[in-house]
Amino acid sequence: MLEILASKQVDIYISLVISLIGAVFGIVLDRSTKGKGGAAPEGGGTHAISVSMQQVVRVSVGSKSSADDQLMLFFVGVFLLVVGVAYLFFRQEVLVAGLLLVLFIFGAWAGSVANSLYSGFYDGWRWVVYLLVMLLFALAAVRVVGLAKTPMFAPSNFIYAQDIVNQWGILALPRYFTALDFQWFGFHLLGIILFFAASWRACLSMLNYAVLGTRLSKGAAHTELGGRIASAYGRPWRNSLFLLGFMVAANYLVSGQFFMWFEYEMPNQLEYFIQVVLHGRQAG
Repeated sequence: MLEILASKQVDIYISLVISLIGAVFGIVLDRSTKGKGGAAPEGGGTHAISVSMQQVVRVSVGSKSSADDQLMLFFVGVFLLVVGVAYLFFRQEVLVAGLLLVLFIFGAWAGSVANSLYSGFYDGWRWVVYLLVMLLFALAAVRVVGLAKTPMFAPSNFIYAQDIVNQWGILALPRYFTALDFQWFGFHLLGIILFFAASWRACLSMLNYAVLGTRLSKGAAHTELGGRIASAYGRPWRNSLFLLGFMVAANYLVSGQFFMWFEYEMPNQLEYFIQVVLHGRQAG
């Protein structure tokens, strides 16, 4: 028990360090691209202005097309397929690398936004609110990865699954896991996919605001370099709802809680519901 707590403390310290490194990187990058001062005119006819989140949203939505959505679905599909296969062979490495990458990108984006708000390049309370939303997402990512590494409910041999696959291949899994275990793993893997889908969405959303916010603060309204793929996630509040749904679902799926409810509690609840509908509460 003490070893588990100690390992979790180490993971938390590493996460904090990576986030702080990302924040420092974001501040340095933001200062190098926008300068240190406030929203003052620059030479060459380009003016630095205060940018609100609504401006970025309008540009993002205006740059979208149906072709962009199809391209995004293709990239997401390939990305999730690669993650699913890699997870079987490199479970611990995939989880740690994914989490640290998300935390670094969040730290860099948060440092950039905080510096832009302080310097006057960004304006409006929506930036602060969305910054808090992304902070909550980063904290949720730490929890989901922690539950994925040590689920609350899992098959007894699950902790050895990575070693089994690497040593004897996928075909050896039926020797160590039952059909019910494979059903549990299916829900667990779905939670991992939702986590990475949410991470993909969050990172592209932050990339979109970082790129377009910088360009708009310099008076450039063109979006060719703003990233059409990232602009698909330019609506902050809809994006926040997606992230909330994905992370809550991922939390219950990777921890095994959803499986326990689905396999052992839902049949009784469904039977009770049917009895009440057909015969009333007294029969139920």
